[in-house]
Amino acid sequence: MNKLDTKALKQRILTLAMQGKLVNQDPMDEPASELLKQIQAEKAELVKAKKIKKTTHIASSYGR
Repeated sequence: MNKLDTKALKQRILTLAMQGKLVNQDPMDEPASELLKQIQAEKAELVKAKKIKKTTHIASSYGR
């Protein structure tokens, strides 16, 4: 395998991984949006309990 083949193979594997096609998907897994809601709720509780500081998102400083 030459260097070009290795690079193309690596790119293909990364593409398939990002598409979730390398392993079978578990139908019992919740959507990412639900996981994000849980993370946000947990973070809000930690901020409220003063265990962590509230952070701002970089994107919010650019008018998003």
